[in-house]
Amino acid sequence: MFTKLTCMRILFATLFVISIIELSAQSQPITFSVYFEKGKADINPADVLTINDFLALAKDSSYNAVFLKGYADPDGTNADNMSLSEQRVNNVAGMFYTKRYTVESKYFGETIAINKNKTEAEKAMNRRVDIILWTDFKLAQKNKKPQVFIVSPNRTIEFTAAEGTRIKIPANSLVYENGNTPNGDVKIEITEFYSMLDIVNQQLSTTSNGKVLESAGMINIEATRNDNPLRLKGGTLMDVQFAERAENDGFGLFYGNENARTQVVNWTPAANPTEIDKTWNISGAKLFVTDTIEKWRSKFDYNNLGQRIKVTERWEETKGTSFDTLILDKTINANKIILQATRLGWINCDQFYDDKQPTIELYVDAVREYKTDIVLIFTDRKGMILPATAGDGRLVFSNVPKGEKAIITGVGSAEGKLFFAKHDVITGENAIKLDMKETPIATINEQLAVLK
Repeated sequence: MFTKLTCMRILFATLFVISIIELSAQSQPITFSVYFEKGKADINPADVLTINDFLALAKDSSYNAVFLKGYADPDGTNADNMSLSEQRVNNVAGMFYTKRYTVESKYFGETIAINKNKTEAEKAMNRRVDIILWTDFKLAQKNKKPQVFIVSPNRTIEFTAAEGTRIKIPANSLVYENGNTPNGDVKIEITEFYSMLDIVNQQLSTTSNGKVLESAGMINIEATRNDNPLRLKGGTLMDVQFAERAENDGFGLFYGNENARTQVVNWTPAANPTEIDKTWNISGAKLFVTDTIEKWRSKFDYNNLGQRIKVTERWEETKGTSFDTLILDKTINANKIILQATRLGWINCDQFYDDKQPTIELYVDAVREYKTDIVLIFTDRKGMILPATAGDGRLVFSNVPKGEKAIITGVGSAEGKLFFAKHDVITGENAIKLDMKETPIATINEQLAVLK
């Protein structure tokens, strides 16, 4: 004979599975409760089966987060019931920890009840854990998949990636970290970031040691042989043609270094040969800095792609007869500009904002109870800044150029709910209040889609 509590479990389990089937595609939160015996924290076997059914049905859905709320009936002491509700939450959480879900929880003991707790049936309704299954949306999704090329390292490697980036690597230029040559085909993975939405999703702030950059595109390119990383051999130049380059646009090559703790990429300009201090290797020419006589000249030449280039050379006279030559400046006068990189990894095509433009510290006050993910995006130029936390708990964007059109946007999450804000500004104000409102994930996606 079924008890009232058993029937209630069966009803909720059935509704729960139906809800998963109907709502998983829409990423709407689903709330489900599991109930416990008096004074117990063990999950009923029927509820274990129901939760496992969810895990199977939802494995290909967008659900990625669980929020748990634990309760107890009023029998026993306040302290015992608080501990009991905590144990119940922990037992339910254990079913999700090893999966792909982030888990947050609160427990309330007997302090919150949904009825008067007078009868045993009413008390049974308060011996429970509420489960909220939802999609915790973040700006920093970092989910873009690389494009893969399988190539022979013994031949010139040349390809155009999906979004227009062209790569050319000379034959026999890929080596292992120890300098050995790979024997067999290698895998090259390239991920392109041209749209602002991709840049925001990857959290690729366009800053170089705190100074703001404007980007013409970013890539991450890696090479491996049997999962062992490869690098460019010393002296090798890899041609990189970014899809959005134009003649004489002022952009140059930057390398990205990712902070292992924060996973934020800082961009630094490719080394300028005028900053030689010891030894410089470029295009196979080695120059030793000495106190000998320097001579300068400029001329026009053609590179190996048949494009006319301007070359500035520094010649050093040694013993009055021989010279070492170093190319100091190379400007390719062509409709498509090709940059030359000496390494793989994060590569950016950037230029600095006008250094003469005044900058400000822009403070943003958002709801501090949320876990927030907020960025500043420039709309007339491709650039994005991440904030730091100010001493008073506000967020601060540093070195923001004044007079620029920008968007401050972000998401927050709390207890199974999403909050969103999008604020248009002309940079100049020093403080902004960001009004975060509860927003469905579909609406957030619509609002962010314009960043493409």
